Amino acid sequence: MRTVFVADTLPGAFPQAHSELAAALQAADYQVNYLAGTRDVWVRDFMPVPVPGGGWVQFRYAPSYLRTQRERLTITAARPLCSTLGIRARQSHLVVDGGNVVFVGSTAVLTDRVYSENPGVAAGEIRKRLQEELQAERLVIIPAHPDDFTGHADGMLQPVDDQTVLVSAYRNEKPAFTDLFRRTLAQAGLSSIALPYNPYGNRTYTDASGEYVNALQLPDLVLVPLFGQREDEAAMRTYEAAFAARRIVGVRVEDVARQGGALHCISWTAA
Repeated sequence: MRTVFVADTLPGAFPQAHSELAAALQAADYQVNYLAGTRDVWVRDFMPVPVPGGGWVQFRYAPSYLRTQRERLTITAARPLCSTLGIRARQSHLVVDGGNVVFVGSTAVLTDRVYSENPGVAAGEIRKRLQEELQAERLVIIPAHPDDFTGHADGMLQPVDDQTVLVSAYRNEKPAFTDLFRRTLAQAGLSSIALPYNPYGNRTYTDASGEYVNALQLPDLVLVPLFGQREDEAAMRTYEAAFAARRIVGVRVEDVARQGGALHCISWTAA
């Protein structure tokens, strides 16, 4: 049976989002598998990254935004979980969150946060290692959103096909950022479809409400994060147009979003 993995801490931490996510997956004949012994819900970040040629790469999960000793105690060790699942991942010495790796076909897209997370490694060496370890035909480095404390690419774009991505329709950000972001995608030969985006009324930069790109995409299903905002309906229509051959289902995730994530962040698939 097709399986989507979530943390065993998810039901207690975010009961509403967990309930809606599990119901949506089960209605589409997906099994929900709970990773045991997790310390936080962000399974996408600490679990290994599946690569296009098959297999996985396990990066070091030691993000700079987990600054205090207490925060670092929330880091889940992925190796025992992988052992239980029978997954033998290639080990990388680079510090990379799984949420900062988005594959658009065989092209790997990451934000430039990867440079500051690995200060002892030259940028050229980082790029070389990433392309090799991710088995990517191309590597594209986009600028991280200046207000995103995680610096993750999965909060900025969602692949549609090998040459097309959904991107947040930024309107209040500085041109220096938005121009570079759009230009980088265009230079990589990637076409962009604007997706509704409205986190501008959120009380904190941590809150990801209004950021619709962090969806969970599966072979025949796309689960879209919804926040009870007026943009919800337009976001659903945009996904339906982009993924005409797939079922599109909305899942309310306001509780998760307040902590900085959405559906892609709290889920993991082995392929």
